[in-house]
Amino acid sequence: MNILPRKKILWLLLCPIVMVGCASTEKKPPRLEKLLAPSAQAVISWKDKVGAVGNYRFVPAVDGELVCGAGQNGQIKCFHLESGKLILKRDTNIQFSGGVGITDDFLLLGTVNGEMLAISRSQGNVVWKKMLSSQVLGPAVASGDIIIVRTGSGDIFGLDQLTGEILWRYQTNQPALILRANPSVVVDYDHNVAAGLTDGRLVTLDAKSGELKWEVFVTQKSGTNELERISDIAGTPYMDNKAVCAIAYNGNVACHEKASGKRVWSREASGFSNIVGDDNNIFFTNESDVVVALDKFSGANFWNQDRLKLRGLTAPLPHEDWLIVGDSKGVIHILLKSDGSLVGRLFLDKSGIKETPVEHKGYVLVQTVSGALYSLVVSSK
Repeated sequence: MNILPRKKILWLLLCPIVMVGCASTEKKPPRLEKLLAPSAQAVISWKDKVGAVGNYRFVPAVDGELVCGAGQNGQIKCFHLESGKLILKRDTNIQFSGGVGITDDFLLLGTVNGEMLAISRSQGNVVWKKMLSSQVLGPAVASGDIIIVRTGSGDIFGLDQLTGEILWRYQTNQPALILRANPSVVVDYDHNVAAGLTDGRLVTLDAKSGELKWEVFVTQKSGTNELERISDIAGTPYMDNKAVCAIAYNGNVACHEKASGKRVWSREASGFSNIVGDDNNIFFTNESDVVVALDKFSGANFWNQDRLKLRGLTAPLPHEDWLIVGDSKGVIHILLKSDGSLVGRLFLDKSGIKETPVEHKGYVLVQTVSGALYSLVVSSK
């Protein structure tokens, strides 16, 4: 039996984020240039420990005045957003694989055994659990009374929020080689679900029924071998009132009309993190750790910031006049949204930052690989 393909698959699945992330560890990132006249600062408002993430990926969940985080080994903690006061702490002894999702009543977490758990926000007990097709690697998202969950096998489920009953399932066929990531889905107020798939397709579904509304290929497979033909949309798409945008590895970045799927524009690019946007632009980190801003309506290049190459960047977080980016060395970088210039930074901890920071009510929340949860306040100097 030829075991080489299995070794390749295993290597890709275990590599943090994607194979490019593995390759980039062969070279040390250049020393950060001193910021001569920083115009912004990030200050730690409070911090706590919520559990190390291990080989998995977790983001904090926020709702109202509540911030909740979790780690691989089953610890859950919730805090008051402004003060950092501990509100809930539970050690479940369950091996979590991803989260945290949040609803009015529940915290949503996936397990290494492929279960989806709904945990009471008030008591911390497991209210229901449902076995799915494989591990849940990204946060579940609520759409009304339905929980939308994406699993590592690529399937997307709609679950009843109160019982966990499977209401629908959108099944996908994954290529032999895929990128390890934790893509979630994005849901709007009209119950549209947008997701990028491992074969390069961008799809929208009806959250109530799971019915496919439209599908398009953001990229077409090309290359002489399976590695070169990897075309995953490994990050979560961006969706607003009119458009859905996504970026594929070894492919393109593109925006499509939300109603019809008709392509608005497409241009060559390669990346594996989330796409974010504001009223006029979309922003992403490409495979070379260059932060890119494009005009949302035409795809025209607005600016590139290439001074953070090889640092293992997260996707950017739009926050007021800035973009906030974390890196694998544990540094938070502040970029001006208008031109991409670096205007501030803050070192958190050497374990590094895998996931895009989260913004809520003026606070920027960051979870590091070691399991530290930071609440930051970013302001002009």
